[in-house]
Amino acid sequence: MKYLVHYYYGDRLETFQVGIGLLIRALGHSKIVKVYLIDNNFEWVKKLSRENYMPTQIYSLNVDNEFLSEIYKELETLSDTICLLANFDLILTSKRELNEFIQKIIALSVKNEVIITFEKKKNELENIADYVSSISIKEF
Repeated sequence: MKYLVHYYYGDRLETFQVGIGLLIRALGHSKIVKVYLIDNNFEWVKKLSRENYMPTQIYSLNVDNEFLSEIYKELETLSDTICLLANFDLILTSKRELNEFIQKIIALSVKNEVIITFEKKKNELENIADYVSSISIKEF
């Protein structure tokens, strides 16, 4: 089986909702799903934590490198899971950290479908993704 890497960038809430939409479809097909979310005191994250419909781990913006390593270790244990990694760009502050994240995504995607949401476009992620979309809000 081929597992895909999805990469959505743009408006944080909108990209997250696109990712959640994919997970809801997966749940409808009895797939295992998991959400890993970095929070920066977004109001919509507070609502999500109150109405948790799927396995979601919400981390504060203050995640340090040691804690990030723990997240990576947990990701290594996943198999046949569709996971959403949302807002990790908030904690990946250097090119080295982004490259390490990319290597973890490549390894994760051998056994799992991966959905990544960032605010800004990163060519490095675009290069490893099977599906890339820019998401924005258009005011009328």
